Amino acid sequence: KGYGSDVTRLIIDYGFSILNLERIYLGVLKDNVHAIRTYEKIGFAKEGCKHRDQYVEGKYMDTLIMGITKKQWLFRKSKIVAIIQARVSSSRLPGKVLKPLLDKPMIVNIFERVSKSKMIQEVIIATSEDVSDDKLVESCRQYNIPCYRGDLSDVLKRYYEAAKSACADIVVRVTGDCPLIDYEVIDETLECFAENIENIDYASNIEIPTFPDGLDVEVFKFSALEDAYNNASLKSDREHVTPYIRKHMRKVGYALMHQNFSDLRWT
Repeated sequence: KGYGSDVTRLIIDYGFSILNLERIYLGVLKDNVHAIRTYEKIGFAKEGCKHRDQYVEGKYMDTLIMGITKKQWLFRKSKIVAIIQARVSSSRLPGKVLKPLLDKPMIVNIFERVSKSKMIQEVIIATSEDVSDDKLVESCRQYNIPCYRGDLSDVLKRYYEAAKSACADIVVRVTGDCPLIDYEVIDETLECFAENIENIDYASNIEIPTFPDGLDVEVFKFSALEDAYNNASLKSDREHVTPYIRKHMRKVGYALMHQNFSDLRWT
């Protein structure tokens, strides 16, 4: 049971990775609901219908045409993990991630909002091993939120190790001081990344500032994060996650059309 999906994925991966195909399409009987759902889970999209195309058991039946492109496959086969960067020792407002918001710690609300994404498969908190973050870790335990603890000062190392522990292929970076983070904005940024996945390592809605401060989303390949972890030497590149990536990797920006709310602060 389940071998059909696995075999189909192997065939698709061979077509795109080895044969270097640009697109794969197939036909499935329109009444074969189970097969259609299976193909949709893999990443195929409905493209059209051939009416009265096949003669089956004494009657003509419609054939549904489904297809998937190489870039769609590269995106769909990747594990997408959102990592919320958080710590209690904030200089601007100490303990802000644990401040009550709608009867819950703020970090829990942020986790729940990010978890509404239709594309993200896993959401974790990345905090430090410092004793100051013990209360944050305890709150995560109370609400069954996965939490990774790492270096307090070397944030790049902490983030890299958190992504590696989750076996992430694509990382979505969100910070713990954005209580109004919007999962639809996250998914739109992911769609921008997916559309350009063959040619970029990083996408965000901060490269071209049009969104309010507090809706910041960054998306990047794990390979880009690993490269930054291995090669970043400046203190400023280790204290933050993405400066090295933004300076050295291929990137694209996602922006609002004909509107600019970047003067607003929602954090």
